[in-house]
Amino acid sequence: MLTLKFPQGYKPERRYITKILLEDFIGLDYQIEFQYRKDVSITSSDGRELCLPDILFQTPKDQWLKPLSLPKQPLKVWDTGNSILDCTLVDPKVPIIYGIVPSDSQIINLLPIDIFGSAFFMLSRYEELTKKVRDEYGRFPASASLAFQEDFLQRPIVNEYLEIFWWALKKLWPRIKRKKRNFRILPTHDVDAPYNLALLEKKAKFIRRISADLLKRRNLHLTFSNLDYCWKMIYKKEHDPFDTFKWIMAQSEKLGLTSAFYFMGQKSEINPSDYRIDHPLLQKIIKAIVDRGHEIGFHPSYAAGLDNEIWKSEFNVLKKHCQNARIKGGRQHFLLFRNPQTWRAWEKSGLKYDSSVGFADVPGFRCGICYEYAVFDLEKRKNFSLRERPLVIMESTLLDKKYMGLGAGYQSRELLLKLKERCLLFNGDFTFVWHNHRLVNPNEIELYKWTISELN
Repeated sequence: MLTLKFPQGYKPERRYITKILLEDFIGLDYQIEFQYRKDVSITSSDGRELCLPDILFQTPKDQWLKPLSLPKQPLKVWDTGNSILDCTLVDPKVPIIYGIVPSDSQIINLLPIDIFGSAFFMLSRYEELTKKVRDEYGRFPASASLAFQEDFLQRPIVNEYLEIFWWALKKLWPRIKRKKRNFRILPTHDVDAPYNLALLEKKAKFIRRISADLLKRRNLHLTFSNLDYCWKMIYKKEHDPFDTFKWIMAQSEKLGLTSAFYFMGQKSEINPSDYRIDHPLLQKIIKAIVDRGHEIGFHPSYAAGLDNEIWKSEFNVLKKHCQNARIKGGRQHFLLFRNPQTWRAWEKSGLKYDSSVGFADVPGFRCGICYEYAVFDLEKRKNFSLRERPLVIMESTLLDKKYMGLGAGYQSRELLLKLKERCLLFNGDFTFVWHNHRLVNPNEIELYKWTISELN
């Protein structure tokens, strides 16, 4: 058993990140001692010792969650290509979030990175409570993140730190064993529009929509498109193009994957979603998803992301009308993640995981990790039982002109491949979202099928 000797202070935070890294990620037994010291020491009964700097948790109490506690930029970079370090990395030049100038001759016994503090910074989303910048939707923007500014958003930096840490542990204690992990592709689907037929639920609503297309928007193409849709759906009984659920499940089943479909709970003036969860067509879709062994999850509306009472009401409606589904998790609409309010709402409702922590405008590793992990309440200083399933990429990020606008061709495939390969490198999870109503364009359909395919 390893003994970790920490300096005094920040005990809940230290216990949390130690459990995540050593117990949950690596699978080691350990004990913790708190001493009057300045660094972190890891020892065993054989007398060998590994030391790490202690930077973040040396922050004075009056500076905690304040700008002065943030990493100093530009970050130091450790060029491991010039050292004896031999482990899995995305790139040999490793940015140091918190740490010291490396001394290559000492790295077997003294690592230059404050691995505990740096991992805590990324996994707890510390900077999102410290920096007050928000976009027009109230979200923390990618451009404000350290990972974006220091150009490591598309590399899972905590996974890399973990590999460095494991290499050092194995050098000193060769007999220790590590928990095995398997690479997973996790396709998820935020259901914002389950069927276009919602426009026709009420004749008056549809007439208003057509009138607005013609008179207000003066868009003849859209007017005739909606009229044509109405004709096909009502009179010709054609298949609704947004109803891609069976097709999505079939694609996942061919590859032994499970798709997760995240549904909104209720329709109201506050939540102007285009569907009701109790609609007979939707109930039929939900039954098919459950019967085929796929997952039903929760997709709280934008308003619910700002108001806990709305959140609770929508979740209760979803549960009422999905009684045969075991709802374990889901994702916030608009990726509206607020730290720690979002995690608290999911935790309070007894859900097992959230998958909202990803950026809408830029893909990558917002948490710095491609593993699912238990989260931490920075304000209340306590562990959640809730787990975060970090979102790596959303299809709209690639395809929409307001974001990257790469289209469904080579550029998108190249970026998807890079992110998938980096998850595979660490036997992690490639979690992505693809909205059901997007799978109507032939090029996007081919891109989707390529995305869920296994890497050769």
